[in-house]
Amino acid sequence: MVQAALDKGQDPSTVYPNIPDVTADLQLLTVTRPEECPSYLMLAKINWDHFGADARVAYNACHSYALQVAARGNLQLAYAMNAFGDHFLQDSFAAGHMRTPRRKLHDSTGAADLCAKFMHDEDNAIGLSVKSPAGRSWNTFGDKRLLDKEDVTNKNEAWNAVRTSADEIYQAWKSKTVPPYPRYGAWSWAPILDQIQQNQMIAPLFRPDGQRRADIRKRCQYRFTNNYWYWSTATDCKISGLWGYPIKPTSDCPI
Repeated sequence: MVQAALDKGQDPSTVYPNIPDVTADLQLLTVTRPEECPSYLMLAKINWDHFGADARVAYNACHSYALQVAARGNLQLAYAMNAFGDHFLQDSFAAGHMRTPRRKLHDSTGAADLCAKFMHDEDNAIGLSVKSPAGRSWNTFGDKRLLDKEDVTNKNEAWNAVRTSADEIYQAWKSKTVPPYPRYGAWSWAPILDQIQQNQMIAPLFRPDGQRRADIRKRCQYRFTNNYWYWSTATDCKISGLWGYPIKPTSDCPI
């Protein structure tokens, strides 16, 4: 369906609602795995290494070791290891992975984790304004919107980062030296995390301090509250209809 949409000049995000959800199937296939290897949904509950600063730590760890392997002469293995780490690098270009306080939004019931998904989906769909250390500014989207026309600039910046990541592996193999940890070239292309919370059209569904947007139905209203429950917030998001694709800014937004 995605390729068919691209062939027709359509944004792939418009066809995602028509693609069957395989979550239940993946959970069924993985639920009997050993305790030390969580099932699909249990992994999703602890996936903060895909978000914010944690994603950068994960990439740095993978890239650092891959560089050492390359410097010791095994280029192919180093490329393979680095490709695994590049997943976390690419997550750092997805809007929904930037300001979602993933570690904060976690509890034993899964309600807080579900709230994290709602925030993740909202930011990915509507986007954030970002700037990189290289001095570039653009609007970033994410996940289902990766191949949309509106996300071309973001995709290109992510490509620059991944290419730089691979180039560093090759140079380590060629020179037998590695760059200092964690000053890696890929991050010069990535959005500056410290600026993500500032000057965005969409008010965050949750802030790092735990406060929630006071009215989840007013996406651009910068009013926050501590008076909420995770379970009721998740229920409210679901029944509001505002999180069904395509997710759009609400009427209070200046567009």
